[in-house]
Amino acid sequence: YRTLVPSKKTASFAQKNDVAHGDLVLVAYTCPLKIICAIYGCWYRGAVPVPVKAALDGYAFIKCVAQQSNATYAMVANKKNFASCFEKHIKLLEIGKFGPFFLKCDSEI
Repeated sequence: YRTLVPSKKTASFAQKNDVAHGDLVLVAYTCPLKIICAIYGCWYRGAVPVPVKAALDGYAFIKCVAQQSNATYAMVANKKNFASCFEKHIKLLEIGKFGPFFLKCDSEI
């Protein structure tokens, strides 16, 4: 149950940001629980999640995955930290402490 509510909130947030059925959504988080919630949220919405472990030293890897996957959206904890990782056509969805997640993780970037 702990992941159900945030996952449904994430699906609703994705819908409000025009994420459609079949869209590829890159999910970049440091907190494993939030990755799981975001993946389930994408599935609830009908989108295809592309999970990537986010780390301050892994921006080049995230950028590579984004390019290779042709993702149209990226769910990130903080737009400011990840803006340089993505090309302009990828819409950043910030799901940080003010987004649909109310779960707290100590490892947030």
